[in-house]
Amino acid sequence: MAINRWYFSILQLLIYMGTFLYWKWYPSRMAFVVGGVVSVSVMSLLLVFAARRKYFVNRVDLCLHVLVIVDIGLESLMYEVLRFAVAMNWMSGEASVGAFDETAAMFHNNHNFYMCALFFAVVIGGHHWFRHESEATQIVDRQNGGPVTTGK
Repeated sequence: MAINRWYFSILQLLIYMGTFLYWKWYPSRMAFVVGGVVSVSVMSLLLVFAARRKYFVNRVDLCLHVLVIVDIGLESLMYEVLRFAVAMNWMSGEASVGAFDETAAMFHNNHNFYMCALFFAVVIGGHHWFRHESEATQIVDRQNGGPVTTGK
């Protein structure tokens, strides 16, 4: 069944985009941290579930899906790290009062995440599809007595 081949990737893509939309619609420091922790936790649990059900076609497929989880985790932490760096004004060694407060320009206040989601979908989906098709071809070849070879 086709849905069994794609359920985790589709869920992961929806959670990925949902997390960024949540950050965009509710731009607060707490939303970045909580949204990131919840998303990473849910995707990690789903990853374990998918791995136990032998969803991934190989280790590369698994690593590509883990990369999406790591991306969300880093994105949620980077806002706080950058806010702290600006507040401390690390370059000059002085502290800046009010830097990067709740009303400051937000780290994710753009639509770039749509392109990231598209590229993740193309790379991960393309690899996942190609490996499934290669595996299906190998099974058919074995059932038919081996691959058909032409040549000298």
